[in-house]
Amino acid sequence: MKKSYFHRGGETALLGATIPEHFAEVVSRYPDREAVVSLPQQRRLTYRQLAEAVDQVAHGLVGMGFVKGERIGIWSTNNIEWLLLQMATARIGVVLVNINPAYRPKELAYALQRSQVQGLFVIPAFRHSDYIAMLQALLPELSLPLKRTLDNDDFPQLRSVVVYDPEVPELTTRPDSGLSLGRRCCRQGRGLAASCCSRSATLSIWMSRSISSTPPVPPVFPRRCF
Repeated sequence: MKKSYFHRGGETALLGATIPEHFAEVVSRYPDREAVVSLPQQRRLTYRQLAEAVDQVAHGLVGMGFVKGERIGIWSTNNIEWLLLQMATARIGVVLVNINPAYRPKELAYALQRSQVQGLFVIPAFRHSDYIAMLQALLPELSLPLKRTLDNDDFPQLRSVVVYDPEVPELTTRPDSGLSLGRRCCRQGRGLAASCCSRSATLSIWMSRSISSTPPVPPVFPRRCF
C-alpha cells in the first residue's frame, strides 16, 4: 500500500519533515538564539539548551520503558516542562495526551479511560485544583509503596504517574509514595534511535472539552509533520 500526500494552496511544496527533524535543523542554524521564555517560571532557554533538555527527557522516557506507539498523558498548565514532554514524546514516537487542567475527577477518569495512557505526568496543584488529591481518589494505589507498575482495574493500561512542580522542578517533593518524581525519571536514560516517528503518525491527542454534554466531544488528533 502506498501513502500519498496531496497539496493544494500554492506553488510552495509542503516541508514534509517531522517535528524532530525540523527542530534539529533549527537548532543547528540558531543554537544560541532564544527559543522559549516562561515568565511565570522566570526561565529562558536557547535552542541549544532546549534541545539538550528535550533529549534528556526523551532518554528518561525510554529508560522508563515507553516505546513507540504508546501514550503518555499530561495534566498540567502551560510551562516549560510541558513543552519538553511534547517535544520528547515526538522524538521517540510516543503520543502525548493533553488533558484539560480544568477537569474534575469524573472528567479525568473519562479522559484516562478513553485515551488508554500508559503514563501520566501531573503537577501538584493549580489555584483551587488539587490534582494529587483528585488522582488519589481515583487511584488508591498511589498511597502504597512505589512499584514498577500500578494495578488498577479501572485504568488497566496506566503503569506510572509522575509528578513535577514547575515552580521548582529540581526540588519537587513526592506527595505520595506511589508517585514517581519527574527529575529522577529524566536521569534514568537509555539510547535513542536516530528517528522513531514518521510524518503520518499521530503527534498528540487533546482532551480539552467538557464531557458533561452527550455525546462527549471527540478528541483531536494532530499529526507530527509540518
